[in-house]
Amino acid sequence: MGHARVVRVMERAAAGDEAGLPNRLCHALSQSLGADGASMSLLTHTEARQVLCADGREALRLEELQFESGEGPCMAASVSGTPVVCLDPGEYLSVWPVFGSRLREELPQVALILALPLAPAGTSKPIGAVDLWRRTPWQHGEDPLPRALTAIQTVTDILLERAVRHFGGSEPLPWEPAEMIDAYWGRARRAAGQLAARRGIGIPDALALLRARAFATGRPLPQVCTDLFDEPDG
Repeated sequence: MGHARVVRVMERAAAGDEAGLPNRLCHALSQSLGADGASMSLLTHTEARQVLCADGREALRLEELQFESGEGPCMAASVSGTPVVCLDPGEYLSVWPVFGSRLREELPQVALILALPLAPAGTSKPIGAVDLWRRTPWQHGEDPLPRALTAIQTVTDILLERAVRHFGGSEPLPWEPAEMIDAYWGRARRAAGQLAARRGIGIPDALALLRARAFATGRPLPQVCTDLFDEPDG
């Protein structure tokens, strides 16, 4: 698929209702770039992280593992503003030992990850990142990165055009699935605030404790946060 066609695919995915925009874009990225799944988050390496969508169960768990461990290709791409291409599963263990060990344990089918920053044109400061994963490497001599960069720039432009009024504010973006956005933004923030009040610590430290609990137990962060709400105070 050529660059012009990739742009058209992303633009077609942008058409339609506002609520389903992230899911449509995520699915379009997977299909047009030959990935087995994709996930998308905004403010990826910050405390205000918002998971917008995940195209498949594996893609969602890949997002969760990076958020819980605080490391991984998506986080690195969001910090650096440059693509991160992992062609060898061994790279995960050598570069991100905590994330890599859990990935190998829970998602051994992931053979390749391409993490791309969502950065506005003319700046290297990302507003988020996208993860694409595959079960098998691309064919010898195939380089998906140029097409992927074209697709990601188009997606970034679409997201900024549709949601620019929400950046800098405290309210979640008006996109579905609302349950996912609440779980990875609202619920985590509410749980961190509750834990901070109980322990007399700051919100960042409370969020770090929640992440550590999720990682230690192997349970998704939203479940850990829900359990916290059910715990008695004191």
